[in-house]
Amino acid sequence: MLTTIVFGYVLGLPTGCLVVFDMARYPRRAYRISGHHKRRWIGWAVVLTLTGWGGLLIGGLWLLSNARHDVVDVTDRQQRV
Repeated sequence: MLTTIVFGYVLGLPTGCLVVFDMARYPRRAYRISGHHKRRWIGWAVVLTLTGWGGLLIGGLWLLSNARHDVVDVTDRQQRV
């Protein structure tokens, strides 16, 4: 049991920190245009990262969700204009 908890923190903390960094690098305007809320996503990422395995969960959700893809598309469109 203790090994599982430690293993979760060893994997979850770095993953969660990378996800929070990835979320933070996009401007709030891109989130707003895409219909998502930056503070909500970052808040969930921070809270779940602190739980260990939650860092892996939010990493998967962020990478596979439409939210990240929408924010990236908005950011790319803004840079092209």
